[in-house]
Amino acid sequence: MRRFLAYALSLFLLASCTRVGTGSESAAGRHAWTVPGTLRIGSQVAPISLNPILSSNTTEGMIDRLMFDVLLTADETGKPVPSLASEVPTLENGGVAKDELSVTYHLRPNAKWQDGVPITSKDVAFTWRAIMSPRNNVIERNGYELVSSVDTPDDRTIVFHLKQKFSPFVNTVFAESDDAFEVLPEHLLGKLPDINHIPFNSNPIGSGPFKLKEWARGDHITLVANDGYFLGAPKLKEIIIKFIPDENTELNQLRTHDLDWQFEASPNEYKGLLTVPDIKVILQDRNEYELVQMNTKHPPLDDVRVRQAIVYAIDNQKLTHDLTAGSATAADQDLPPFMWAHAQDI
Repeated sequence: MRRFLAYALSLFLLASCTRVGTGSESAAGRHAWTVPGTLRIGSQVAPISLNPILSSNTTEGMIDRLMFDVLLTADETGKPVPSLASEVPTLENGGVAKDELSVTYHLRPNAKWQDGVPITSKDVAFTWRAIMSPRNNVIERNGYELVSSVDTPDDRTIVFHLKQKFSPFVNTVFAESDDAFEVLPEHLLGKLPDINHIPFNSNPIGSGPFKLKEWARGDHITLVANDGYFLGAPKLKEIIIKFIPDENTELNQLRTHDLDWQFEASPNEYKGLLTVPDIKVILQDRNEYELVQMNTKHPPLDDVRVRQAIVYAIDNQKLTHDLTAGSATAADQDLPPFMWAHAQDI
């Protein structure tokens, strides 16, 4: 996926870099080497926990999202669309209050946990409390900490009361945000003092299109279709996520067709991926950057002319190209061109 990198700072000399997703495809139909109904994914990072609010890396986030649901998801253009919720709250439909200090969601009536128990507003309220509890090892609470209280007037209605206006609320809280949190089952976890070290984290009961079949730690996870999924049974019958620490090994398994998709390949592998037959490489825009920060109070960096000289001395275009194997383009600021807030006059 594409990231934004900064190589010299104070003036933010930035470059967009790449995280690469790979997948096989055939215009003529199924390849002879595919496994019908099965998707085989390679990931360099193995999960520690399958509890979605304890997620600490992107592999855990990817797996959690297959097993658990959010209130709102996104379509292919990034527009919010209902998932567990029956509609997207707006000012027009009354879901967002006129003072913008409360947001109301209504749940789908047919949503169920994978053990058959209906999903209710109590699950959403419990999950918010679990996220905010200092007893739980949650690494990010952006947006959630701006909620003062959650009301559940009935089993299908949730009202979030905000401490202050927060315009990206519906795209952040229980939605497909940078730190997406899915909803947890209150009937299984609600009476526990904390959820850091519990059997559920290794053998979760979710609400999503896939459920856990097997976790062979350090080797692979197997997910199978949840035929009772409230949005309809998934077309895949099985997903196998293999944990392969070495990228070269992943590349070889793509060549030998032991993998169908490599999750988040790095730019170092980009040129090699382009040589694999029947593989499609996808570069995905991503709002992220890396940087080197300078101590501007320490000589000689306290002199703006020195900092400018460093910036002018760096061939940012070549540096970006060489470090990312041509998979990224140099950026001019800390916001990427695909975002609405990107400045056009820098």
